[in-house]
Amino acid sequence: MKHSLKFFLSLFLLALLSCKNHTQDAKFHIYLCFGQSNMEGQGKIEPQDTIVDKRFQVFQTINCANKGFIIDQWRAATPPLCQCNSGAFPF
Repeated sequence: MKHSLKFFLSLFLLALLSCKNHTQDAKFHIYLCFGQSNMEGQGKIEPQDTIVDKRFQVFQTINCANKGFIIDQWRAATPPLCQCNSGAFPF
């Protein structure tokens, strides 16, 4: 019993010592924005709707060849967000 306890304590200490310590960057933030499909608008997309901060990204879930949006890639969160041919959205 004592032998197995020493073994597990040694293993635990070895694992603890082999871990790298990481600190968080105070200037790095991730915000998840969720919406429903009924938020996808039908309004006309105007030039001011396409100006977004490059840090506000959307993960593309469908291919939209006519827009140049490729599935499974991050892109700037400009309309349309969900469907290829929908319009502006309430933002």
